[in-house]
Amino acid sequence: IESLSPGGSERTALLDAAMNEWQQDENDGAPDSVSSSIFVDAGNQMRHARTDSFVSVDENMSAAALRTSEFEEPREEGKEEDLSEHLLSIDNDMDVITSSTPSSNSDDESKPSPAFSFSRVTCEIKVWTRGKQSRKVILRGITGIAGGGRLGFSPSMRGDAFEDKETNAFAILGPSGAGKSTLLDILAGRRAEHRKNFTIGGDIRINGVETTSTARREMSGYVTQDDVLPGTSTVWEHLLFHATLRMPSGTSTNALRRRVGQTMRDLGIEKLADSLIGDQFSRGLSGGEKRRVSIATELLMSPGIMFLDEPTTGLDSTNAAKVVDILSKLGSRHGVTVLLSIHQPRPDIFRLLDRILILSSVGSVVYSGPSISAKGFFESLAYVPPRPRDVHVADFILDVVIKSSREKTSRACRDFAVSDIFMLNERTIEMLVIEASSDETEENCDDDDDDEEQGNRRKVRGKSTRSLAKKRSAPMKVQIQQLLARLCKNATRHPFLITTHFIATLFSAIALGAIFFQCGRDTGGVQNRMGCCFFILLFLTLMSLSSLPVWREDDLLSRREILTGAYGVDGYFVSQVAFDVIVVRAIPPLFFSLATYFCVGLHLNFLSFVNFTFVCVLTNIAASALCTCVSIATPSNASANVVGMLLLLVNVVCGGFLLNEEQPRAKAADSSGDRHILVKLLTRLSFVNHGFQSMMIGEFLDAGTFYFTPKLVESDPSKKSSSSSSSGGDVRVPVSGKEVLDFFSFGSTRSEMRAHVFALASLACAYLAIAYFLLKFRVRC
Repeated sequence: IESLSPGGSERTALLDAAMNEWQQDENDGAPDSVSSSIFVDAGNQMRHARTDSFVSVDENMSAAALRTSEFEEPREEGKEEDLSEHLLSIDNDMDVITSSTPSSNSDDESKPSPAFSFSRVTCEIKVWTRGKQSRKVILRGITGIAGGGRLGFSPSMRGDAFEDKETNAFAILGPSGAGKSTLLDILAGRRAEHRKNFTIGGDIRINGVETTSTARREMSGYVTQDDVLPGTSTVWEHLLFHATLRMPSGTSTNALRRRVGQTMRDLGIEKLADSLIGDQFSRGLSGGEKRRVSIATELLMSPGIMFLDEPTTGLDSTNAAKVVDILSKLGSRHGVTVLLSIHQPRPDIFRLLDRILILSSVGSVVYSGPSISAKGFFESLAYVPPRPRDVHVADFILDVVIKSSREKTSRACRDFAVSDIFMLNERTIEMLVIEASSDETEENCDDDDDDEEQGNRRKVRGKSTRSLAKKRSAPMKVQIQQLLARLCKNATRHPFLITTHFIATLFSAIALGAIFFQCGRDTGGVQNRMGCCFFILLFLTLMSLSSLPVWREDDLLSRREILTGAYGVDGYFVSQVAFDVIVVRAIPPLFFSLATYFCVGLHLNFLSFVNFTFVCVLTNIAASALCTCVSIATPSNASANVVGMLLLLVNVVCGGFLLNEEQPRAKAADSSGDRHILVKLLTRLSFVNHGFQSMMIGEFLDAGTFYFTPKLVESDPSKKSSSSSSSGGDVRVPVSGKEVLDFFSFGSTRSEMRAHVFALASLACAYLAIAYFLLKFRVRC
C-alpha cells in the first residue's frame, strides 16, 4: 500500500488507518489502481479518506495521452499529482508559468482557503395579490461558515469544523422552494441589495472582513444551474477566449495555451478540445461535459471562492458524482472554498461535503455545521423517528425536513438555535472578525517587535488575501478583437442568416433593375423613379428586422459573461454593432448601387451616386439600430416582432412617398394651412423620410428636363401615330428637376440634401446611443 502512495506521510497514515476495512476487499495481487474513494465508518461517523490512483507516465508521453477519469488519474513518475499544480501562477514577465505546488509535509505551506461566513441573512420580496401589496419572507436569519481550514488559526479556534483533511465544500440542502438558489445568489453578490422588490439583510464576510456584493462578484467564480455556453465554439476556443480576456494583459500566447491545456486535463475534458459545444441547431456535448466546461471556465482564474447553483441537476448519478468529486479536489488540494446548492445528494456525494446547511420549506435553518455531525444532531431529537438501517443519513435528514409537519420543523429549528453546533458557529464567526480586526490594527501600528508566530499568521492571511484578487478585464481593444473573432466564427459555422441577406438583396437589386429598366422622363418615368427608390428603402427597412432575434439570442450569454468580468458592456456593444454594420448593413446595400442604379437609369452624376449609396447604407443602419433598441427593451421575441414592425411601418408611412408633404391638414387648420403637429413630428423623426427626400434631391436636381403629360406617351411609333391622330397630339409640359421637386413638396437645394443625410445619420447615432444605455440598464438589473 505504501508503494502506491509515494512521498506523502499524511496519505500513508490514512491508508494505515483504513487498512483493516479495505484489505478484506483487496485481491491477493497488488492492483493496478486504487479506487478513488475509501469510506471509513469511525465511531459511527461518516468520514471520507481519498486514495487516488496513479499511473507511471513516461516523460515522452504526449499530452493527449494524459487523461483523467473518475477512478484513474495520471501521475508523473515519482511525483504525486495535485490539482493545484495545474492551477498555475504567472511570473512578473508574464511569459513563464510556474506551478504553485504545496508541500506534502506541511499544510501550513499550502494555499489557504478563504473563510466565508454569513450571519443572520434575511430576504423579503414584495408581492401583489389582488391589487394589494404584501411581503413574502424567503430567508429567515441564515447563519453559516464555509472554508477557512488552512488560514493559520489556532486548533481551538478551528474546532471540529476545520479539519486538516477537509474538502472546504459547503452544500445548501433543502426541499424545492426553500430558497437555496436565492441564498446562493445573495452570498455570491448576484442578488442586488438595491432592487426595489427585494429587501436583503445580514452580515457577509470573507476572512472576517465585511464585503459588498460587487466585491464578492469580483473575488469569486459562479457556475449557474443552466450551462450558458456559445454553441458554435469548440471547448478549446471557448476556454482560450476567457483566458485571453480574463488573465493579466501581456500574458504570452504560449502561457495562455498552457493554462487552458492544464485546466482541461485537470477536469478530464482534454478529449473534447476540438468538439463543438452545441446548441439548438447542432448536436454537441452532453450535460455532464457541459457542466465541467462551465466549471473550467471559472477555474481558469483560480478563484478563492466558487459558487455553484445545483451543479448536479440534470446529470445522471455517475456524472453528478464526478462533478462533485472534482469540486472536492478544488477544496482539499487547491484551497478553494466551494459553496453549492444541491437537491438530493447520494451517499458518495454526501461524504465529499465538509459542511452542510439545511433549510426548511419556509427558509429557516434546520442545521448548519459539519456533515459528520448532522447524523448525531438529528438522532438526538426525541420527536424525530429513528433512522432505518438501510437509509443513508442524507436521505434520512431530507425526509425529516420534507415529511415532518411544520410544527416539528419549527421545533427542530429552535432546537438547533440553542445547540452546541450553533454556538460554535457563532464563536467561529466572532473569532474571524476579531482576527481580521487585529491584523488590521497590527498593520497600522507598524510594530517592529512582532514575534515569529504572529508574522507567520499575517503571512498566511496575506496569501489568502492575494488569492482573492479582483477579476481583471482585458483592454477594450482586446475585448473587441476577441468578440469580433467569435462573431466571425459563428457566422461561418451558421451562415444561413448572412447568406440569406446577401442572396435576397442581390436578387431584389437585379429584379428592380429589370422591372424599372431605363425609366423615361415623362410622368410615368418620374413615378417609376420615385417608386424604385422608395421600394429600395422599404426593402432595407424591413430586412433590418433580422436584428431582433440576434440580440435576444445572445442576451443571456452576454449578461453572464459580463457579470463574470470577461468583458464589459462597452466592448460587447461596439463589437456587435461593428460586425452588424460592416457585414450585414454596409455590404448588401451596395448591390442596389452597383446594379439597380445603372439599370434603372438614375441620375448619372458622381455626387448623386455617392448620395444614393450613403442613403441606402445609413437607412439600413438606422432601421437596424431602431430594431436593436426594441430587442433590448422588450421581454420576448414575440413582443419584439410586434413593436419593431409597428415602429418601422410608422416610419414608412411618414416616409414622404405615401404621405405628401402638404397633406393631411389639421381639421382646424387656418388659412395658412399649417400641418398637424403630430404628423409633422413623426415626419421629422422618420429616417425613411430623410433618406427618401435626400434621394429625390440627388435624383432630380440638375438632372435635365422632365415632361409632365396627361397620359403616358406611347413608346411604340405605330401606336403613337394613331393615338396622335385621334387626340390631336400629345401634351408634353417640359419642367426642370427643381420644379418636379417643388411639385411634390421635396427640398430643392444641395444644402437640403446634405441636411437630410445629416439628419439620417443623427437618427442612426441616436438609436445606437439609446440601445447602449438600454443595454447598460438591462445588465445592471
